[in-house]
Amino acid sequence: MKKQNGKDTKKAAANDKDVKVEERYSLGSITTVKRGFLLEFVKFVEKKGTVDAETLVKEFNGRQIDGHKVDAARVARYIRYCVNNGQFKVVKKAGGQ
Repeated sequence: MKKQNGKDTKKAAANDKDVKVEERYSLGSITTVKRGFLLEFVKFVEKKGTVDAETLVKEFNGRQIDGHKVDAARVARYIRYCVNNGQFKVVKKAGGQ
């Protein structure tokens, strides 16, 4: 993967920060989610109610969806994407934040 200005371009594209394991997520607005890995992601959270990053990584790491391999880094990028675009809401952060 090519780096640009010392920053990972996929992280920059997703406005990504390191995923905090202590955050829990619930569903937000999912009207625009139609297919692919994002749809599988949303269906899983819908079924569970609230989830944390560790649970999502355990569920999706090692799978292949629509011909694309899923690893922990991809799950982290999708979490940040969903939070930034309103598909997920941060329910709780540890430490009273």
